[in-house]
Amino acid sequence: MSEQFKSKFLGDLGEYLLTWHLRSKFGINASLVKGEGIDLLCRDEKGTIFPKGEYIAISIKTRERRKDTISDYVNVDWNKIEKASKRWRAKPYFAYIRIVPEIGLITFFLLPVSKARKYSKNFSVRKAKQEPSNILFEMEFKGYPRLRDWRSINQL
Repeated sequence: MSEQFKSKFLGDLGEYLLTWHLRSKFGINASLVKGEGIDLLCRDEKGTIFPKGEYIAISIKTRERRKDTISDYVNVDWNKIEKASKRWRAKPYFAYIRIVPEIGLITFFLLPVSKARKYSKNFSVRKAKQEPSNILFEMEFKGYPRLRDWRSINQL
């Protein structure tokens, strides 16, 4: 499997995981939109996580890592997210989803772009973890060795 396909697969997985988590755990209306710069459009009618009744546009980045490392950085185009959010008349948010198969951990970072932008030009896990008001979810699963060969079954 090519790196491009792997990247798309991980991106889709992260979008579906966050959508499922917001809907099932918090009852938040969430729809995948796959727009330029925005992946998910939400509305929290109860104000559980997001401002009550406001539209939230989320850009999601998903990465597979070998370790649960605090020195993670992700390249993000903050301007692109903010511009796309304006088209949807929604508040811009950023989600970083880190999947670490070898230890069985998925970590979701979810925060307003205005706050994430202050941390760094790129998203910094270390800085995001230090702020207690940031939204952070973790899901654990039985760990497994990281798949290093993404070839299809037909190629084996």
